[in-house]
Amino acid sequence: MIRHVESLFYNASAHYAPETQDIQEFLGQKLFEEINLLLFSCIQITSKLSLRCNFDKTDTALTVLRSLGFSYKKETILESELRILKTLNFSLNVQNPLMYIETLLEVWGYNDSAVPIIDVYKTCLAVLQFVYLQRNPIYQKLLVAAVGNSNPTEVQRVKFLSVKEDCMLLAVSVISVSAFIVNFTSWTQILEELSSITGITADNISDISCFILKHILEN
Repeated sequence: MIRHVESLFYNASAHYAPETQDIQEFLGQKLFEEINLLLFSCIQITSKLSLRCNFDKTDTALTVLRSLGFSYKKETILESELRILKTLNFSLNVQNPLMYIETLLEVWGYNDSAVPIIDVYKTCLAVLQFVYLQRNPIYQKLLVAAVGNSNPTEVQRVKFLSVKEDCMLLAVSVISVSAFIVNFTSWTQILEELSSITGITADNISDISCFILKHILEN
């Protein structure tokens, strides 16, 4: 959105003197006209990156927008998406835990059709949301447990950043917690399956999963 505003300002500067009331009114009016469709297009682009979201068809988008009282043409929706993609230079490859979760669940479901993937996925969304809301307390406890000291040094904190930023580790831990909550098979089997898929040891998955579960129970 910031890049889009910068682009609007750059284009408006060719017609209005900078820092004048005219350019401010132009930008305000332009954003007012575009904001709803831009936000909607962002949601639609995000849904297209998700393996488990069906909100990616233009016809569906038209139906939803009309139900909200907006009347856009299909071409306008596509142009809005394209505008966002161009603003981002088509760079959408942003790593995040949810992408890892969806990919791992696809693999797990392919390997074992008995896994209730839909139930686990829905639980994953709730657990991941909780982890993000409680991110600092959870990782602080993990750090303290890892170094065996309630007052970690700056060096220890810096080294721990690689753990805190490991999307794969967080994703597999969220899946294991969710599978434990759904309770469709033994905990040991869950850890073994996830370890086999990711290459992360069952002990590491178990350690972080237990911290997350404990934090959930405490809250």
